Amino acid sequence: MNTVALFWTLCVVCIINMDRYYSWLRALLLVLCGFGIRCCIGM
Repeated sequence: MNTVALFWTLCVVCIINMDRYYSWLRALLLVLCGFGIRCCIGM
């Protein structure tokens, strides 16, 4: 297996993992923002 193919495989794996992580992070952020806005409106 040559170095370039290995490098691209690593890049793809990293991108997939980052995408999964960011989608989880985005969901968490939306929940926190929604909760924060609800608290502000409640006050």
